Amino acid sequence: MWGLCSAITAPSVSLRPPSSKSSLAQLCMNEMAQTPLVSLPAVSLPPNLIHLLQSNDPPQESQIPLIRDIISDDQNRIILMDAEIFALETQIHNLNANLAQSLQKRNDAAVHAHQHRSILSPIRRVPPELICEIFEILHDGKAGTRPPWSFGHICRSWRHIALSFEQLWSFIVVRSPPSAKWDALVASIEVQLQRSAHVPLDIYFPDVRSEMDSRVLGLVLSRCNRWRSLCLDRGTRLPDCNVVLDWLRPVEGHLDQLVKLEARHYWIAIPDIFSTAPRLREVVLTNNRLDESSSSIVIPWQQITHYRGTFSSECQLQTPTVAPRLVECTLGFRGALNLVPPDNRHFTQTSSPFFGHAYCGAKYHGTGA
Repeated sequence: MWGLCSAITAPSVSLRPPSSKSSLAQLCMNEMAQTPLVSLPAVSLPPNLIHLLQSNDPPQESQIPLIRDIISDDQNRIILMDAEIFALETQIHNLNANLAQSLQKRNDAAVHAHQHRSILSPIRRVPPELICEIFEILHDGKAGTRPPWSFGHICRSWRHIALSFEQLWSFIVVRSPPSAKWDALVASIEVQLQRSAHVPLDIYFPDVRSEMDSRVLGLVLSRCNRWRSLCLDRGTRLPDCNVVLDWLRPVEGHLDQLVKLEARHYWIAIPDIFSTAPRLREVVLTNNRLDESSSSIVIPWQQITHYRGTFSSECQLQTPTVAPRLVECTLGFRGALNLVPPDNRHFTQTSSPFFGHAYCGAKYHGTGA
């Protein structure tokens, strides 16, 4: 029996518990260098004592030392395994630290390369003229009818180009905000007028009223000799409620550059100020819904080349006869239609000694007689 015990407990001679964690890790590394710990055989009971693990029988006195040696050997093995685990965790910690450091260096290198690559970006070499064309295309749709402030937020060079591109600031929206916001509107229009310098202006009133802020009117009307286009609309659709725009009278005789006029609402009473606009060529007297426009507007039809409008059929069909220079004409019909076939689209070709051939498109909305 003693020989058996000696053979079993022989491996436990070198498994003494270390005195500290550092020495534990060092011992583990030494043991692993000599013989991998996982390869050491586990000490177990001989076959004739296995029944003690499967029953509640007490061991004999002669068997107790062997069992204690097995327990001691397992405890030493646990200590060494803890040391191995600690060493591996230390390595993992160090590797994670090294990995984090390497990742940071890589990210820094990527950012550094991106910063220097941006120096070679083709967008830096785009001529200012092309950038201005881009701005003009983006702003030409007048989506949202907002001043192009956002174009100055891209970068310093684009901001400089945007601020110096006079045409970009020439579309001026004259809103009718609450009284608390009139000051902001005045400041905005002042900046636009300053940046637009002397280029022609496109003026848009999205919600005209009989009375407008005198400061805004002073700014806009005083530049009427620069108006290239004028659009008058109403934000509210109140029937039988005329909006009289007498405040437009001061511009009479000063619309030297006005080319296009739009009036998008029927209930707008406009004084006779356009008959003396020598360059007026395009007139739109309706909106996208083909609502009828104001019939009180005096138009110099003899000089009009482009027309789009919605009136009664009798009034509409007189337009080609009073506008001999028309080259493009779109007529919208509402209500009963007695004079032309009630087709949704009907195109005719008209001859005139002034323009050769004009194409007139007629759109019908309503019920035919």
